[in-house]
Amino acid sequence: MIKLSRFTLVTFVALLAPGVLLVASGGGSGFTTSVWESISLLLFNWALLVSPQMFVLALALFFPTLRRGFCVVALVSLTVLLVFFECLIFWFSDANGPMLFGFYFPLSLVVLFVVAITSHRLAEMRHTKQKL
Repeated sequence: MIKLSRFTLVTFVALLAPGVLLVASGGGSGFTTSVWESISLLLFNWALLVSPQMFVLALALFFPTLRRGFCVVALVSLTVLLVFFECLIFWFSDANGPMLFGFYFPLSLVVLFVVAITSHRLAEMRHTKQKL
């Protein structure tokens, strides 16, 4: 059996969840006339939704030490935020629904900032405990 790390599993779910949500909500179909247009719209919407997660993955690529703490928590937090916004849009599917996504990207930056500060503080606390 293949043993996958926690980071790999969280990354898989963080990248798969937006696609599942888009397909479930019909985000790839729209008013297109062909299958290829639907697929391209679905891929474009998926790429737009996972851009905060891709930023975290880019950080993990360039800074491997972040994978254990910051990246796992950030990916889970961003995925929960995305599911929350998808539910909001589903419940308020009138004209205000798509406008809610204007808040998704700024709020994802706030979530990343909070996770970064919290991860840094926890690392400092662990470091000071090791010194004692």
